[in-house]
Amino acid sequence: MVSVSYAQVLNGLMPAPVLARLCKEVLEAIAHLHSLRVVHGDVKPDNILVSSFDFAFCAKLGDFGLAEHLEPGGTLTAWQGTPGFIAPEMYLLRGQGTPVDVWALGVTGYCLLYDAMPWNMKEELKPQIERQPIVPEP
Repeated sequence: MVSVSYAQVLNGLMPAPVLARLCKEVLEAIAHLHSLRVVHGDVKPDNILVSSFDFAFCAKLGDFGLAEHLEPGGTLTAWQGTPGFIAPEMYLLRGQGTPVDVWALGVTGYCLLYDAMPWNMKEELKPQIERQPIVPEP
């Protein structure tokens, strides 16, 4: 098994049908974790493993070093994850939960499809988020 990042270096941009299948498999893994009230906390291309880079692959979510179990109604209160893949509510420390994994998978899909981040990574992300909030005020 290799990371999706490494597979992309070897094979170039991921075709949209392959990306759709990959995201579906990872989303199923995330849904299972969330049903157990576990937040992965670091979904990104380096933490998604594939057995091959064609439609016969099997995707696995790896690296649970930042994973946390949430108590019923609980939220994460610490900033964690990889810059660029972190949900806005995590940057703003607004009490984040399981949706941060779904956000990170969306960023991952964008990166794999376009081989770029969806925003300017040369500038710190927190000021960008504060200027143009994505999450509505509580």
